Amino acid sequence: EIAGNGIDDDNNGYIDDVHGINCISRNGNINWKNSAETGHGTHVAGTVAAVNGNSTGVCGVAGGSGKGDGVRMMSCQIFEGGTSGIESSAIAFQYAADNGACIAQCSFGYEGEGAAYGSDAEYSMVFGAEYDAIRYFMDPANNNSEILDGNLVIAAAGNDARNMSSYPAAVQEVISVTGLGPDYLPAVNYTNYGPGCNIAAPGGDYYIGNTVEVAQNRSRVLSTFINSVKDSNLGTSGHDYVYMQGTSMACPCVSGVAALGLAYAYKLGLRFTRDQFTSLLLTSVNDLDDSLIDNKLKIAGYDRNGNARNVNLGLYRGKMGTGAIDAWKFLMNLEGTPTLTVQVGDASSKAKRYELSSYFGGSSANLTYLGIECDEATKKALGLVADPEIKFGKLSINPTKVGSGKVTIKAIAGYDEDGKIDGTQQIGGMEISRTISIMSRGVVSDNGGWL
Repeated sequence: EIAGNGIDDDNNGYIDDVHGINCISRNGNINWKNSAETGHGTHVAGTVAAVNGNSTGVCGVAGGSGKGDGVRMMSCQIFEGGTSGIESSAIAFQYAADNGACIAQCSFGYEGEGAAYGSDAEYSMVFGAEYDAIRYFMDPANNNSEILDGNLVIAAAGNDARNMSSYPAAVQEVISVTGLGPDYLPAVNYTNYGPGCNIAAPGGDYYIGNTVEVAQNRSRVLSTFINSVKDSNLGTSGHDYVYMQGTSMACPCVSGVAALGLAYAYKLGLRFTRDQFTSLLLTSVNDLDDSLIDNKLKIAGYDRNGNARNVNLGLYRGKMGTGAIDAWKFLMNLEGTPTLTVQVGDASSKAKRYELSSYFGGSSANLTYLGIECDEATKKALGLVADPEIKFGKLSINPTKVGSGKVTIKAIAGYDEDGKIDGTQQIGGMEISRTISIMSRGVVSDNGGWL
């Protein structure tokens, strides 16, 4: 397609659709100049795709360096000037499938009645065109990825603080994303939870402070914005970056991680079914439930007198999906490398020791270990001031900063009292090795530490 010539150069039925289409006006004129525009879509897109490493603004989850190595985005505008409709979203899904999209990032949904449908059958009776279009996008016959046998749909669970996912996120094969605050707890003042919700991600939480005066923008999500949009509700007046919150902001975190996963799988020459890929994504998480206990309260807002309105976190236990998305774990899961989470200390701290039974079996403490390979990139990423080593059958390591890397541990399988591998002079053991991903975090507990 050639921009601005008024011709449908690629013969796909849309004129000048260089970046995508406006599904309301049904042309390539993506419009942000109407007085009712909020910049919501641009904010979401920045979380996925803002350029990394340029010392400007924010970094997108899959933004790349700006040299053509980041995710490619297609804009399908389904709202314009307060106008929307079932047809516009249906057009978006069909257009996306027909023009090469692999992931549909859907930070939209329905409030009220639209959030309360109890099944796909009920939803499809009212939103049939949209439901059929989602199925069309996911149909293997319309697959656009060399990695998967079907396209992915990832959607926001909804901001009604309701104990069920809203639609379309609740559709059976759609990945529904709930929202966390920077305290690593559910954003109780808005996030939906419960049936239909699959995974959690950072969505921001305005009420993270102890009083209404302490509530700060910094506890919401900063991302790209359209500086021609002036929205008094957002406190904006012609800015390039603004703070927002919601499952709309959590959803692109997961979409961005999924995009990283597709790129990494392609690099490794791997192929997956959509179900396999989705299962790996939804199990690449840090646990939340250890913190979601009965009678533990979190601020969900304030009444007119400034008094905190608290919610019992026990309500969310087991209902935020599988846990909080972790990009590093996902990439390691794709390549088949297990992850060990270790605790950050400082240079003077004594190295902690970690069990290896998950990687070398129940007799790991009694194996003869030959050493550990740890490259300079891993040492730098983890801030290691001393090489990791094996002591008393455990991994001894002391990272001084949060990071991720890999080590390869070598051992002898088969008892040999001399620690030798030599079958010519005597019966010896067999050398084995295991590469383990090391993820250092400020806190290590049953939930795996901070995201």
